[in-house]
Amino acid sequence: MTYSFLLVLCLTSGCETSLLPLTNGMEIDQSIRFAPGIHTLTESVMITGDNVTVDFNGATLVGPRAGGPPDSFMATAIIVEGKENVTILNAKIHGFKVGIYAKGCRNLSIRGCDLSSNFRQHLRSTPDQEVASDWLWPHHNDKNEWMEQHGAGIYLDRCVHAEIAGNMGHNSQNGIILSRTDSSFVYDNDMSFNSGWGLALWRSSYNEISHNRFDYCVRGYSHGVYHRGQDSAGILVFEQCCHNMFAHNSATHGGDGFFLYAGHETTERTGEGGSNHNVLYLNDFSHAVANGIEATFSDGNVFAENMLHECDYGIWAGYSYNTTVVGNHITRSLRAGVAIEHGHNNLIEGNRFESNKTGILLWSYPNEQFESMPYGQKQNTKSERYLIARNRFLGDDTALRFHNSVDILVEQNEFQDHDLVLNLRSDCPGFVFRNNNILSAEKFAENQGEVPIQPLQNYLGTLEVSGNVVLPLEPVIKPYPITWETRTQHVDISLVHGTMFAFLPDNARRGRETMIVDEWGPIDYKTLKLFPSHVSAWGDARFFLVGPDMPFRLESSGEKANVDPQEGRVPARLTVTAHQRGLSEISFIAHMGDEALEATATLFKSTWKVTYVAWSDTAEGPIPARWDEIIAQPSMATMETETLDLNWKGKAPADNVPADYFATMAETIIDLPEGDYEIHTISDDGVRVMIDKAVVLENWTQHAPEEDMSHVALSGGSHEIRVEHFQIDGYSRLKFWLERRP
Repeated sequence: MTYSFLLVLCLTSGCETSLLPLTNGMEIDQSIRFAPGIHTLTESVMITGDNVTVDFNGATLVGPRAGGPPDSFMATAIIVEGKENVTILNAKIHGFKVGIYAKGCRNLSIRGCDLSSNFRQHLRSTPDQEVASDWLWPHHNDKNEWMEQHGAGIYLDRCVHAEIAGNMGHNSQNGIILSRTDSSFVYDNDMSFNSGWGLALWRSSYNEISHNRFDYCVRGYSHGVYHRGQDSAGILVFEQCCHNMFAHNSATHGGDGFFLYAGHETTERTGEGGSNHNVLYLNDFSHAVANGIEATFSDGNVFAENMLHECDYGIWAGYSYNTTVVGNHITRSLRAGVAIEHGHNNLIEGNRFESNKTGILLWSYPNEQFESMPYGQKQNTKSERYLIARNRFLGDDTALRFHNSVDILVEQNEFQDHDLVLNLRSDCPGFVFRNNNILSAEKFAENQGEVPIQPLQNYLGTLEVSGNVVLPLEPVIKPYPITWETRTQHVDISLVHGTMFAFLPDNARRGRETMIVDEWGPIDYKTLKLFPSHVSAWGDARFFLVGPDMPFRLESSGEKANVDPQEGRVPARLTVTAHQRGLSEISFIAHMGDEALEATATLFKSTWKVTYVAWSDTAEGPIPARWDEIIAQPSMATMETETLDLNWKGKAPADNVPADYFATMAETIIDLPEGDYEIHTISDDGVRVMIDKAVVLENWTQHAPEEDMSHVALSGGSHEIRVEHFQIDGYSRLKFWLERRP
């Protein structure tokens, strides 16, 4: 159906006679205002005219599979291609793979739309373990793979001068995607609580992104268990995205806050280009699972006056050059405030580093394989030429740590309350440390290189030193006053679009512990939820009760286990513990006002005896041919554990046991009722499971961490379980658990 008529609608008067019904699959080539209502679409609404304003007036567009699982949503609600001066207003779009898709449009405006509850991938990772298939891997989109695989609330392809303003999109996978879209404005939007990206750019340049909320765009996180992020991000910027401005945005609690990558065109094909000359000004990228800001293989980016609190790394800028890091506030980084490998010509000035594991970490290592690739052949991959000036370091474990880096000038900085100010892990030719104030520290320097450090004209006080450090005969009293001016002269910032104050309010929940990810993505605390609904665990089971702040109490059935705490306030973490060995089942109900939510747990409990032996990689014959010979060797270490969940991460599993070339044997006896059971392992490298001396699962190969599953029918009674594992080299992991099949 095509609406082609002169505009006689009373768009400004609001008269009810002007409101028209929305019909399935309609084509619109002139301005129109719809009547409110709910409309299920099996065919997309097509906008086919130029100079068109389409005001949906709060009408709700519902996908044909709405109400089903979010990963089943496949349709697109609104499509506009090759048009100019199109405005889309006030639509509510739910249950689609893509809410609004625009291709080849100029001067497109999308305002005031609600694009929540659209497509989301069904995540396999659980609170207890990560599953590798949940990684997004966003390295390809030249054929619009992002749209096909991941969906979006708004997807723009090859558009120019677009305006996306005042829209909302929660509880989906992706909010806004700009693919090959330039010179556009994205402002005053709220695309939070998504399982992929709040905003993603691909080959898109000269855009302004300002005053938006992209909080809690995360997956791959379980507090205290694993923190991976799996390529989720508040803002993702991939493949030749240049000269973009990101200002006054909040992208907290993401996989990364901001994730920029030059692209495979640069690193693997040409060795040239990059995602260059972007400016990040006054954003909040705190509480990221991985990096507050990640920016790699790129030139001339500016990070100014951003907030980067409680991230794994505040800023990770591997292979970046001509980068300006000024005026940022970086605190409580689990690994480092600023970490740059193989970077050069970088300025780190006027920042505040506080309570980080390491303040600034610079290093390089030889990598012949990478050096032979296009990027390594055409680009400078040394770590060299840094100016670190006028920064304030407060309470970091180690303020500065450098390795294999050249020509670093550290001057006019202030250091206070550190375990260690400076660590040189190797000789760093051209290193200069001068005119700095060290107010207090346990130790000034550790020099593991051969060339002595000779600090010049610093106020050092009386400090312990070690290694090759040559101090002046007398400390120099502060030779000049340090000024802490805002370094905005590095940022050419004009008045950006948008008025929304995007940052989290002072009383908002914040911190990494507030990120709870269920099978569909981050939980937004607006609706009461008991997650997961069922847990099968060897040992204790964990549940999460989330939602608005209110009291709860528990009612449980089953005498073999208990749930703690029995009462409290939402949100809460609940722990189910078995009283006795064997298999225990419990169900419980959480009561909150008029709401009641139920969950169940199946717990397996026994004691494992774990034995380690070492073996030689030079002995004749491959594994498994000589396995019996290996395990017959004398034990090097033994231990007992209630759960077989061993994550050595490439380190030695015990004293006297090597990190590589060891074997693990774990045995337990457990009483089980008759039934069908699933057997699960995660291993790196080989694994084999035997129950009552019969092999029931085997992946007897060298491999990266990998999950395997089989099933077996067991009679009631006592069963002997034996898990065997071998480690060759590199990363190492072994986990075993059972699940009772219904």
